[in-house]
Amino acid sequence: MTARLAVRVGEKRFAVPLERVREAARLAGIAPLPGAPEAIAGVALVRGEPFGVLDVARALGQREASPLRPGSLLVVLADRSSALLVDRIDGVEDEGETPLLDLDALFERKT
Repeated sequence: MTARLAVRVGEKRFAVPLERVREAARLAGIAPLPGAPEAIAGVALVRGEPFGVLDVARALGQREASPLRPGSLLVVLADRSSALLVDRIDGVEDEGETPLLDLDALFERKT
């Protein structure tokens, strides 16, 4: 079985394969990137390292561009210099019914 990190984006629940997750962090702040695709929220520093932030809700067409939501969290990815902006982390689960986020498709769709 493959462990996965379960996250919430709005009312929807998704999972990210745990081997693709470096860490989870509270969003302290974000710097916008002028001219970036709408799904790119900007750049955030995590432990002093910059990461491009993909707003999963915007990438999935669930939400228009809006100010960051209080309590937003980042899922920093292990295999790219990027992080996912999510509303909540539900924890680690074994394979289950929670649909996997297709990370490659999300990052391709943002452009």
